[in-house]
Amino acid sequence: MSLTVTQPWPAASGRTRAHGGGTPPRTATFQDYDSGLAVRTLESAGRTRAAVSGEIDLATAPLAGDILTSCLALSPAGLDLDLGGVGFFDCAGLNMLLRLRARAIDLGVEVTVSAMAPCVLRILRLSGTGELFAGPAETAGHDPRVVRPARPAHPA
Repeated sequence: MSLTVTQPWPAASGRTRAHGGGTPPRTATFQDYDSGLAVRTLESAGRTRAAVSGEIDLATAPLAGDILTSCLALSPAGLDLDLGGVGFFDCAGLNMLLRLRARAIDLGVEVTVSAMAPCVLRILRLSGTGELFAGPAETAGHDPRVVRPARPAHPA
């Protein structure tokens, strides 16, 4: 696997371009040239957007899971996951996604799935886990794609 990290472009004066204050956004690309799996991230204000492309299967799911879990751990404001560029997704990918969701709940970090390729949607529907990641049009007034921290149980 090759890791490429790109920092924001400097302005003509040598300072970083303004983006609304705070620390400048950081981008990184994780590319496995053997499998074609790529994860592109953009982190800003403690929230990370991760766009995944390629195949997520038995060979690549552990790597994708490691990358996304690392993003989750470094994103206290949440992780936005874009699976729209995934070309193949099997049960190993589903297990990776469910483990990521469980880890997010454990950390109390929000995860949002903003886009899913048809192959991802198909596996979620076939496995009966679609409601965990369904869009707002598929549910009655709430968005289960957002994983919220578990609330402590109140004694009765």
